Amino acid sequence: MHVSHLFEDLSFWYGSFTPAARTSRMFSPRTHAAPETVTIPNSANDVSSMQQVLSDANAGTLGHNATLQQANRLSAATIDNYGTPFLIRLMESTRPFVQPTVRIF
Repeated sequence: MHVSHLFEDLSFWYGSFTPAARTSRMFSPRTHAAPETVTIPNSANDVSSMQQVLSDANAGTLGHNATLQQANRLSAATIDNYGTPFLIRLMESTRPFVQPTVRIF
């Protein structure tokens, strides 16, 4: 389990932040969505650059998704420690998007 999920104070989260502020913290300060939005685009065209993440940090708000994108982008197809291949597929952007394969047990 991700460390940030060990202690979730939902009444603080929903009571202290507007929908726009929650979107900024979950995705990035550059992500805008109407309050009734259920799904946020997350394609290769929506990837934050390292410069954008650093700029966000200097401004005081980092989005969870934007920072995670910096850690999970592979530059080439690879196989994890369990033998699962992660395949690179190019989308509309020139930046590769990693699509993990699905294992059926």
